[in-house]
Amino acid sequence: AVVEARGGEKQQQRGIEARDGQACLRRRGTMCTRGVWQMERLVLQYCGHGGSSKGLRQFVRSGLADFAAQNPQLECVVIKRNNRHPIAVGEYRNGNNKVYDLRKKTPRDISAVVEELRNSSGRKMTKIKNFQSGKVPSLQGEWRAGLASAMKLTVKDL
Repeated sequence: AVVEARGGEKQQQRGIEARDGQACLRRRGTMCTRGVWQMERLVLQYCGHGGSSKGLRQFVRSGLADFAAQNPQLECVVIKRNNRHPIAVGEYRNGNNKVYDLRKKTPRDISAVVEELRNSSGRKMTKIKNFQSGKVPSLQGEWRAGLASAMKLTVKDL
């Protein structure tokens, strides 16, 4: 059984209403690019009788309606899948998905995960392998801790 809880009307594929963009710019800690929310859909999947889905079932009953009302730009979808552990899937405008395991989480923890999904951009995380960004090393040399204190000159020294 699929139950959809939506906070607002579905937006166009690339566009978004001005009032939603303004709300995005006013909130702190949110992820929007040029006033456009990056997360389009939140999918919550849970088991109707499993113990690992207990927290998600409580969140769906109590907290999901408030979350959907506060975020009308999102489409919230709840899917009941028996004999499966609960997961949350964030679908983003760039086509990427982020999947979180919600096994044995409390409703408060699930709320934090859902907020984290909403506030992320959907981009893949890449590890920076070296800290030097340029191709050519600096002619002045590499910075070291304590370099500034060793290089202090006074007028008397000159």
